[in-house]
Order: sequence, then structure tokens, then C-alpha cells
Amino acid sequence: MTNSYNGFKHVTLAMDLSLNGPGFAVLAVEPTSNKPIILDVRSLVLTRHKTHGPKLQATTELLKDLLATYEPQHLVREKGFSRFPATTQSLFKVVGATELTAYNEGYEAITEIAPTSVKKAVTGNGKASKEDVASSVVKHLQIKDSAYFANDDETDAAAVGLAYLKSIKAVRL
Repeated sequence: MTNSYNGFKHVTLAMDLSLNGPGFAVLAVEPTSNKPIILDVRSLVLTRHKTHGPKLQATTELLKDLLATYEPQHLVREKGFSRFPATTQSLFKVVGATELTAYNEGYEAITEIAPTSVKKAVTGNGKASKEDVASSVVKHLQIKDSAYFANDDETDAAAVGLAYLKSIKAVRL
């Protein structure tokens, strides 16, 4: 996609995927200042007693809405990691569902960034705490405080977006 949302550059949809609480953030670069800005942030809180199908449906519907609204040029997600087999298999379902949704909406691929790379890009420390990541995200996006974000999933999605924009040299953090 080559469109830009309201004249912003590098409109990026960033995702922190999970089965029960996926977070999404839409970031862009202001054309005059070349500073990152957050255009939208959303997350889902999906109860644990639901089966996987409704959770995947809710996630893909939100993704489709964000893609249609912002027509981002870049899609990026935090790379999952394997620790617990059941959780890993559930995450694979979410990743597959979002890949297919993005593809059906005209996007060829979603870039992945490792969690430690996200932390290093945003805070300077690949082992930074969630609190340090949130503080850096608020600072870099010129947000008044972390209450802007409803939960860690939204903050993490914004961090993924910032790390991506830094990796393509669209912004300096």
C-alpha cells in the first residue's frame, strides 16, 4: 500500500499479538518535524472461557478495521517466542489468522521484530522492564503519561511500531 493517512509519512500498524489480549498501535511520522506520532491504539480483552474461534474472529475484525481506516504502508509485529507448548500453539493460530487477514486485504507480509530488539531500540537496553519500555514510549510519542494506554499490550504494540520506524531510519529515538 502506498497511501498515507492525512499526509503523515510511514503509517505503520504495529501489533503485540496474543490470543487473550492482542494490542494494536498505528504510528506515523509527522512530515515537518520527522517525529513519531501515535494515530490510534486499541486492544482486545478476550475472556478465557471463549473458544479460539471467536477470539480469532474478534482479532481479525479489529485488524481489518484498522487496515481499512489507516491504509498503513507498513505492518509489523513482535516476534513470538516458544516457552510453553499450549501458549505457543495458540499464538501460532493468532499469527496465522492475522497473516491471512493482512494478505486478503492486499498486504504481502508482516515484518517481525524480536522482543529484545524492540526493548533495545526504544530504551537502549534489550533487557528493559515493562515500566522502562512504557516510559520510553510515552516520551518518544510525546504523550502526557502512560494512562493514555489501557494496558501493557497497547504500550508494547506502540513500542514495536517505534522500533520498526527506527529500524527503517524513518525516525531517530
